[in-house]
Amino acid sequence: MTLHLSHRLRARAAGAALACLLAAGAAPGIVLAGPSAAPECDERGDSLLHPAPAACLAPIDTDRPHLTDSPHTIAPGAVQVETELLTLATSPSGDLGVGAGLGLGTVLARVGVVRGVDFDVGYQAGTLSRGPGGWSYRAGPTVLVRTKLALFDVGPVATTLAPILLIPTHKRDAVQGGASVLVGAELPAELDLEVNVVATTEAHEDGGHRWVFVPTAALTRNLVGPLSAFVESYHELRYSGPHRHTWLANGGLLLRLGRFVQLDAGVRCGVTSGTTPVTAFLGLSFLAPGAW
Repeated sequence: MTLHLSHRLRARAAGAALACLLAAGAAPGIVLAGPSAAPECDERGDSLLHPAPAACLAPIDTDRPHLTDSPHTIAPGAVQVETELLTLATSPSGDLGVGAGLGLGTVLARVGVVRGVDFDVGYQAGTLSRGPGGWSYRAGPTVLVRTKLALFDVGPVATTLAPILLIPTHKRDAVQGGASVLVGAELPAELDLEVNVVATTEAHEDGGHRWVFVPTAALTRNLVGPLSAFVESYHELRYSGPHRHTWLANGGLLLRLGRFVQLDAGVRCGVTSGTTPVTAFLGLSFLAPGAW
């Protein structure tokens, strides 16, 4: 879910010193070499069986907390777990009365397979909803299965294709599918832009299926040190049935704790009718290198 500014290793060669030694006629047999981590990082990290060491990994870069996913994939052999620990959704009237909900956790597990490819599985543990007779529990309806395939990552622009399967947790429901195109770009003023175009199918109330198109965009900016902020516009477009247009305006903060851990918090605000007015969330993500 967040495109952070890329961090690349920049080697500084001692060119002036080498030129002076050569000009002075350095004695034959003397080999000038300096330590560098670049060769090891280039030679390792190409698959699950040959994971990149921790020193070669970039800081954690998550799909969450916004709903617009990052185009970047996980390093080969690494495992990244992104969790939404808790959500609190208001009722349609904007309070915590009937219709309010408490989300008990969403988990997205991502595994780097080879360079430019990762395999992801996501699931929402369930929701407590407040009805006239009290609170009731409802399990998450689907399991997300996705593969990210990086198309290119050149300079400040990256693009990824991600086929999607939505596997129902209830046997009576059918498997749904689709695909998304994920684009990210580094902009001036330390802004990171992410844009997604998603097309999936979903079950309709009449027993059939319909297409859902999801265009989203998010802007993220580093505020100070490890703290960043984001704003997002999220849309769902349907060509039949009720609530054909869903629009959420979202925002929040991301706090990186070291290189491999991230906390996030924010709100998602429903703009169109039929959407939840306000949903507050708290998340935690971590990256586990495949080799140290």
